[in-house]
Amino acid sequence: MRGRGAADTTFAVFVQDAGIYPIRTIWQEGGGDANIELFSVKTDGTKVLINDTDNGGLKSYRTGVAPSKTTPGLSIAIQRVGAEVEITWTPATAALQLSNNLVNWATVPAAVSPYRTAVGANPAFYRAKP
Repeated sequence: MRGRGAADTTFAVFVQDAGIYPIRTIWQEGGGDANIELFSVKTDGTKVLINDTDNGGLKSYRTGVAPSKTTPGLSIAIQRVGAEVEITWTPATAALQLSNNLVNWATVPAAVSPYRTAVGANPAFYRAKP
């Protein structure tokens, strides 16, 4: 990594569809000690090693077969319309859910697609749930 010492390199990963995503890791030892840690970062900033499932870590496999999708055709789109956010999803039978922390989710009562809500100062996350 261009001569730097031990340091974390973190990056965001956006997963649009549930599934298995291969990650290829290449690192080179530059003539001294060497190490590598693969971890995820929780919303509170805690680092959890990959495969440490007891503490909420992501599962890791050397080989495997990707499971088939259980939600065919499920999609969600979002766009800003003036001072509102418009959320559209399919199929229409899916429930729109809201979270402020990506942990606790609640169904938005009587929400139908397209759904509009005011843009707020607090973070809000939406998902479509079959």
